[in-house]
Amino acid sequence: MKTIMRTLVLLVLINAVLLYMHYSQMEGATGKGSETAKYDQEIEVTQRNDGLYIRQHFKGLENGRYEIVWPELSENEACYIKDKSSCTRMNDSVTAILEGDAAEQSISYQIPIKSSDSTILYENIFAKLRNGTVGTTMLHVTDETNSGGVWISELDRIGTKKLNRIEYTMFYGMGKTDLLYWQNKELPEAYRSEQISIFGKGIHKEQAARLEGLLKKVDAPHMTVVVGTNQKPFMKGRLVLTDQVDTELLETRLIQYGVMARYGIASSERMTANIAASLLIGEPFGNGTAKKAYEKITEKLSSTQLEQLNKKLGSTSKLDPQTLDQLIGEVSGLKTTFLEHAADEQYGFYFEDPRELKVKGEKAEGVSVLLEDGQVFYSGKELFRQLGYTLESNQQSIYITNETDKFRFSLRDPFYVFNERKYSLRTKPYKKMNGAYYFEEDAIKRIFSLKIQKTDEAIDVSSAEGKEGETDK
Repeated sequence: MKTIMRTLVLLVLINAVLLYMHYSQMEGATGKGSETAKYDQEIEVTQRNDGLYIRQHFKGLENGRYEIVWPELSENEACYIKDKSSCTRMNDSVTAILEGDAAEQSISYQIPIKSSDSTILYENIFAKLRNGTVGTTMLHVTDETNSGGVWISELDRIGTKKLNRIEYTMFYGMGKTDLLYWQNKELPEAYRSEQISIFGKGIHKEQAARLEGLLKKVDAPHMTVVVGTNQKPFMKGRLVLTDQVDTELLETRLIQYGVMARYGIASSERMTANIAASLLIGEPFGNGTAKKAYEKITEKLSSTQLEQLNKKLGSTSKLDPQTLDQLIGEVSGLKTTFLEHAADEQYGFYFEDPRELKVKGEKAEGVSVLLEDGQVFYSGKELFRQLGYTLESNQQSIYITNETDKFRFSLRDPFYVFNERKYSLRTKPYKKMNGAYYFEEDAIKRIFSLKIQKTDEAIDVSSAEGKEGETDK
């Protein structure tokens, strides 16, 4: 056993040297999150018959407090005494790393073995620091069960060594890792680059090269694809397991998940990821709504503005709907809150008129003026309130009333009623967006007899005398 352990230590040292030589030339080139990273980590996983034995080393810690988030399935959590300072900042309950100067702290724990005949997929098995961001992860997997097969991670597989009684695999990459996969059948590494590793068969080199190129354009961290017979499909984070090669679907999902990993975009904000991907790649990407939104953005922005937007995206480490709305607004000179309020298939992309809105000469608060498909829409409830009306609605109608006038717009048929008199409509004057009703400018000018004057600085809305319908019915 001593001989085996010496051999293992030697292999780790050799691989560490190779790793340093390989990545020292690439420092700073794989991802843009380093300016916000609070720590790096090294994880040692040893598989034994009764479970995974894990040692996790948090490195480059600042002197602030970090809360430890243990895996849900972890057992026997403890501080690991690696050296004389590796536990000096740990509290007694091993739930937090306290303020202090030691830049590295270590913990240990166990994860029960999952039972499986041919495959095992571990999710969320590593500890995290709640108020920290992972810069890089080095992952060592040592299998002492002599079970064979292959270990695969989201991270780039640097190398493997197989001896009589143990098997060792090393992974390294930017960011955290939440997934670890094993299967009993060996898989060839069909393609490997800084952006992507593909295991299995069925993907041509030309297809893999295109995936690599797209991932490079969006500056995604390393992605891993496993193609295997009878493989249960799975996609999460930066790992894709599939039983067949659907190039279009694989491309869509890889780029989407790559952008989400690159910018830390939540899984519920795929629209943001799709539009960011479209801008970075330079072609429509994602679902129909995202593609249409990208087309409208590119119609409105000049080539110089699009270049400026890409530069801003390239220097951004975190992205959410509000941030992308803001970046688009900064380069276009127009405001938009589309992504902040968007549900994937609700409505089309819009810009907002940035000019000050006045109603009867007074500054109006809370009224949005949207520009969509060459039309102008005003947020109805807020606008009519400042004009002295109340707007209410149910499933059948919209009611806009004041002390003397009563309007009812049907939500089912193209007509409205004004003070008991019915008028037909060629087109509906309203649109529901952001969960509220917006009214089109020309229609409300005509129906409500409004006067709308515009200057470079402001939009002024005021009432005019008399009201007339489109077509008496």
